[in-house]
Amino acid sequence: MQKEKIQHKDDMTITLPSDKEVLITRTLHAPRKLVFEAMTEPRHLREWLGPRAMTITVADADLRAGGAWRFVHPASSDHQNALCGQTATRTYQAQNRSRQ
Repeated sequence: MQKEKIQHKDDMTITLPSDKEVLITRTLHAPRKLVFEAMTEPRHLREWLGPRAMTITVADADLRAGGAWRFVHPASSDHQNALCGQTATRTYQAQNRSRQ
């Protein structure tokens, strides 16, 4: 696989280290503490995570090693999408599940 690098004007870089990996790196022009809180606290995750047209109705995140995380958003009036997994050391192992 050929390595590819794409530079975006908003300080985001996408690279393809192998045929099974996508690495997205982004520089955020904000205080570290604020970025950390936005990425780890459920009350903030509800505000920005996922497509703009969807609202997250459940946001749980225990970021300790072995902790669980779960995000749910309605897909229609009778269907919900859930993304959940378990926190590993500095890595997320995700499962995408659909719930009705």
